[in-house]
Amino acid sequence: MKCPGQDSRYWKEGAIFEVKCPECGREMEFFQDDAWRRCKHCGYRLQNPRLSFGCAEYCPFAAQCIGDLPQELLETGQDAPLKDKVAVEVKRFLRGDFLRIAQSVKVARYIEKEVDTEDLNFPALVLSAYLMPVVAKLKEDEHRSMEECMEGVKEILSAAGTREDLVRDVEALLVKVFSTEDDRSLDDGDARLLKEAFREVAT
Repeated sequence: MKCPGQDSRYWKEGAIFEVKCPECGREMEFFQDDAWRRCKHCGYRLQNPRLSFGCAEYCPFAAQCIGDLPQELLETGQDAPLKDKVAVEVKRFLRGDFLRIAQSVKVARYIEKEVDTEDLNFPALVLSAYLMPVVAKLKEDEHRSMEECMEGVKEILSAAGTREDLVRDVEALLVKVFSTEDDRSLDDGDARLLKEAFREVAT
């Protein structure tokens, strides 16, 4: 059976859309399941701005589907936002654990919706949101130490091309969240919000 999201018979309005080429300004046509398109005018290679694995949150066949996706759909180019690169690396790391993948997406969306970007350390907060289920899996399912969990986190961030200072911020934030049992003792606003978001998603 072909996934309805990839079968054009099930496509709805907006499944085929146009985007301006960031290089030359000409219109580029995208189909919703395209990973990339190359501008016919200047040759610029653009990632599909609407490509999403959000269906993994609810689709009962997500494990079979995403597990067999072409490599191109799991790759991001240099022009992709860092958070998208991290999201792809998290999904690659959690490949068979689609409950955790869904949690990752939901925590990140919660943070992006609730946080004023002028407050707190927004970049570290969003990347940490994607990584919360990774740390939870390593700690709870694999009984790893916090140090081992952070090695996994750093590998994911490094694979996504995250700069070193941001890696340190994310690591510090995740350590605070997972090392503090009592939420009331969390004096860090970022950590408190992150823990609250994960609790909202996990329950």
